[in-house]
Amino acid sequence: EMSMSSASSYGSAEPGLTVPERTKSVVLDQTAPYLAEFVGTFVLVLTVGCLQLSPGSPTWNATAVGFVLMAMIYATGPISGGNLNPAVSFALVLTGNLTWSEMLKYWFAQVTA
Repeated sequence: EMSMSSASSYGSAEPGLTVPERTKSVVLDQTAPYLAEFVGTFVLVLTVGCLQLSPGSPTWNATAVGFVLMAMIYATGPISGGNLNPAVSFALVLTGNLTWSEMLKYWFAQVTA
């Protein structure tokens, strides 16, 4: 039987126990946007390639690419901005929302994918 007092303290540490602070990896923080761009672009290009090689009707190919693009933007957007295209990265540089050095790193990730 669970009393009200134990229910309110559920998940709290017992007295005398120390919970270590969560440490962040600096390397992961610095490479995460480029890894996200690589994975997102890879999945998008893989989808287009699979659709081109499939023997089925191409009627829904554009819809499939659109859905995959949407899913990858939602997945990578919080991490890298979800550019997934060198032209988008270049446009962001021209509008001042991305630096040239960041764009070149994004381009490397996108082109290698």
